[in-house]
Formats: sequence, structure tokens, C-alpha cells
Amino acid sequence: MATRRIIRNACVVSVDPEIGTLPRGDILVEDGRIVAIGRDLGVDDAEGIEADGMIAMPGLVCCHRHMWMTLLRGFVSDGTWASYGVETYWGRRPLYQARDAHIAAYAGALEAIDAGVTTVLDFHDCSVRPGNADASLDALEKSGLRAVFCYGLEGPPDLPQAREPTSEELAPTHDWHASEA
Repeated sequence: MATRRIIRNACVVSVDPEIGTLPRGDILVEDGRIVAIGRDLGVDDAEGIEADGMIAMPGLVCCHRHMWMTLLRGFVSDGTWASYGVETYWGRRPLYQARDAHIAAYAGALEAIDAGVTTVLDFHDCSVRPGNADASLDALEKSGLRAVFCYGLEGPPDLPQAREPTSEELAPTHDWHASEA
């Protein structure tokens, strides 16, 4: 069954020059897609969302995020960039298990959505253990956030976890997608 929702009386900030900004406008959404934007669309057969006094605008895009680091925010707040790297990348990252990667990515995705971000580029440089990348991808998919996933490893070459991914690890990347755009 098709779902129809109408957002009524919002201040609509559009990136479409033909629509512009509407101080009071409606947005009709069918099956998760915007199908009409305008003043008083006159739609009565849709679930209504009253948005008087609110702003409706396109989702924001964050082009650089490390979702796995969500749990480490503020961890080295009074340190230097070098101490941050030592404490996070080379101190805490080697300890991350798949469950940690999942929780961090899911919390980071929900936090992004709450801030109006609908698309991210996730620099996943925490594939220090098998399953970390898959767990992060699962979290991104479950959150509903659109994501471009950058799979990678980073670290001093003398660390055992600083290695190139194997072809077996890279093979599934052709099938990985967070949410449909």
C-alpha cells in the first residue's frame, strides 16, 4: 500500500530556482519520495504533518566522517594532534571489535540524522579485525542514513594491524550499499 504524507505550512527552503523559498508551503511525499512542493497543495487524502513555524530544507551532506570514532569524542580533548593519534588510532583502534564498530557507526549515524545530515562519507579506517567493516555497514544500513563507505587501514607500518586488505576482504565491497539514494 502506498504511503502519502503531506508536510503543511512549513517555511520551505528549496534548491530549485523555480520553487525558491516559500514562507508557507506544503511538501507532498509518496512512498518516501517528494512528488510536489507548493503553496496550499490542497491534498486531503494524506497523513498530515503540521509544520507551522518550522523549516523544511534538503538534508545536509557531510563529506568527512569517521563513524567508528563516535565513541571516542572528547577522549583527548586537551591533548595535541600527535597525542590524539597515539591515543585513538594507535591506542584504542586496535582494541575495536565488530560490536564496538557497530555501536559507534550506529550512534554516529543517528547523531548525524538528528543534526539534519542525510548523507555521509564514512572514512572507515578501523578494519583492524575481521568483521569491523561489515558491522559498520550493517549499522549504517539499519540507521537509514545514506553513506559512501571508504574502506581502509591506516597506521605505522610496524603495527600488525596496519596491513593491506586481502582480496577476500575486498570482494564484498562491490555489493555494499548503505541506503538507497
